[in-house]
Amino acid sequence: MSNADVQNSIEDLGKVKGWDAGQAQGLVNKLLASNISFSTPDSFVQLGSLVSAMPSRVFSSMPREVARNLTNNAQFVSSIANAPVYLQEAFVGKVCSPSTDCVNNVPDSLAGAIPNSLLIFGKNIPDIKSLSKKQWTKDQAMILFGNLVNGDSANFTDFSASVLQGSQCHSVSRLNSNNFVSLVSKMKSTQTILDASQLDCLAKLSKKNSVDYEVLPADVLLFYDTNSVKGNCKDFFTQASQGNINNLAQNPVQLDRVLKRSSSCLSINSFALSADQLRSLGGLVCYMDPAVISASDPQVVENLKQCQNLQDSQQRELVKVLNSGKTQYGAPSSWNFGTLNKLGSLPFFMNKDIFSNLNTNFKTGFFRNVVGGFKTQNIPRGKIQKFITSFLSSVSSQRKRRGAGCNAGNITATSLKDPLFLLTYPSAEEFDRCLDDDVLQQNLAAFAEQPLPDSYLEVMKARLDKIYPQGLPEDQIKLLGSALSRLYTGADISKWNITSSDTLNILMVPDDPRWNETQAKAILTRYLQSGNTLTGPILKNIGGEYLCTLDVAQISSISADSLKDAGRLDISTCSQDKKDILYPIAKEAFSSAMNSNSYYSLIQPYLGGARAADLKSLAQSNVSMDIQTFMGLKTSELLQLSVPDVKNLLGINIDDLKTYQNDAPVSNWIKQQIQSDLDSLGLGLTGGIATLPAGYIIIQVTSGAVPSVYSLQTVVLTLGISAFRRFL
Repeated sequence: MSNADVQNSIEDLGKVKGWDAGQAQGLVNKLLASNISFSTPDSFVQLGSLVSAMPSRVFSSMPREVARNLTNNAQFVSSIANAPVYLQEAFVGKVCSPSTDCVNNVPDSLAGAIPNSLLIFGKNIPDIKSLSKKQWTKDQAMILFGNLVNGDSANFTDFSASVLQGSQCHSVSRLNSNNFVSLVSKMKSTQTILDASQLDCLAKLSKKNSVDYEVLPADVLLFYDTNSVKGNCKDFFTQASQGNINNLAQNPVQLDRVLKRSSSCLSINSFALSADQLRSLGGLVCYMDPAVISASDPQVVENLKQCQNLQDSQQRELVKVLNSGKTQYGAPSSWNFGTLNKLGSLPFFMNKDIFSNLNTNFKTGFFRNVVGGFKTQNIPRGKIQKFITSFLSSVSSQRKRRGAGCNAGNITATSLKDPLFLLTYPSAEEFDRCLDDDVLQQNLAAFAEQPLPDSYLEVMKARLDKIYPQGLPEDQIKLLGSALSRLYTGADISKWNITSSDTLNILMVPDDPRWNETQAKAILTRYLQSGNTLTGPILKNIGGEYLCTLDVAQISSISADSLKDAGRLDISTCSQDKKDILYPIAKEAFSSAMNSNSYYSLIQPYLGGARAADLKSLAQSNVSMDIQTFMGLKTSELLQLSVPDVKNLLGINIDDLKTYQNDAPVSNWIKQQIQSDLDSLGLGLTGGIATLPAGYIIIQVTSGAVPSVYSLQTVVLTLGISAFRRFL
């Protein structure tokens, strides 16, 4: 189609669903080349499904009144809500410029794109009913929760799961017992999704407030103090095991406690678990020894359906159990389509031995359903790739090898769309023989969107290296996808031109597989070398892990305004010198919120660079710092905190000092404290300094060193009066 044809047909083209990224990008490029004007609401509405391929600059430059008008157009809102996040942010940025009543002007489905800085309301807090209708991100919800929850005045009747997901320990710990019960009850009824740190806090506060465990969400029970369970412990673990056991992976100490306590409660003394024990354990079996799987009642396969991942050794044991035919599903050779559906997620852990035994009458249809639905079902690419590799190996081993050359027919754009495409080309060698360079070049996005095994991706990369020896063009870089792009080394990436923030955002989608440090640094460096800067939306998208790959000089160039809109960046992987740079920038960025309940949520990710004076100030605000944040504080600053400082800083989490007393940050701090002060905590901490006799002082000779104790007379005689005064 010519540029003019695209412009004349744009309304019809926008109605088409299912464009791949390459097709949509090609049509949009022709549309922009026709010099079409985007100055009216209709000019955006007619784009339809092609909105997703528009460059962000078009939204950033649209008239403000047009943006405001489009927020009331259901068709456009639906289209932009399905577009990449960076396009939503560009549109919402225009709607919120200036920021007057931004929250009410932005459609509910686009609320996640509102800059965090516009959610610090002060005393003018929007109506909770309006806030609860909107789809917030977790970062945003943390800020909102701090605004909305204030001591005894909280009423959770109208709180949605979208708002409750921002639960913060420092806010929740201020609630009275009745309001706390109301909060956890609302979380249970709305099935609010919380992370390990949030669940751990709620479990501790439940114990403090003597809340019956039956009131709590199952996810909270996984972090409950199991030693304080009253009544039937079997009933407790039966309820707890229905929670999201994957959260326990974030807290290995608690995982170990739960496994030991549940084993004791259920009288487990061997690998062989009965059906009754398995019903009480639920998903906890996912974290047990692999031998448990093959030694236990066949009912164990039902438990394993709750597992997000299994170790290779666990997968081998699962295959043994399924192949035995002793489960309710019978032998694999007897399975039908309905059987495989009932197995839930377990087929993703099967190997070629099982797939080889499946009845060929429905085997192909099952493969079509899994591969065809992996996007809509949000199956992780790594999991679907492993499934495909195992499945194809079972097919390849049953096929007779034929002569050299392409036997299955050349790959075309049409054949590529067939979910059975990979069954037609079940080996990387045959894929290579049947792939023409021009087909790959013209349909790169369609190839990249397929869940191809790594061996196929390596064939594609080798072809692209031959086609583009000087490096990929920027339009092709955008189409590589999350799997193929990760095969490019830092040296390869150094040849790329990354001039557009859109390209950077496409490469750095947060939910995609992780880049290694060399790759990430190369991508960001190429972007910065094009004269770009790290704005708030860019920082939010790349995240703290990738930010930490940059040099000190590059990080120093980040402005407070940029960091203000970046969200919560996890900079735990940054070196200490980089944390030292980022903390004062963050402190300036969030200075306007310093006296609000949201301040700690905003500053917490950057506290690894905080000075002792700021930490002491936070301690007076009862922030209930979690132990991982505490252990991530700068060592020299942490050692300057007194026992009362730490008690106030950790709040409800103070007992965790005992759990982590042998870890370096905590043990070093303990060695700095007077033992009698440590005793005042009632935790049984040992290793502090004995109470000093009269006339003795503590001198820390070097920063971070364990202090030494000297008599005052010894110090004066050794150093002399003038030198001694320096220590006073």
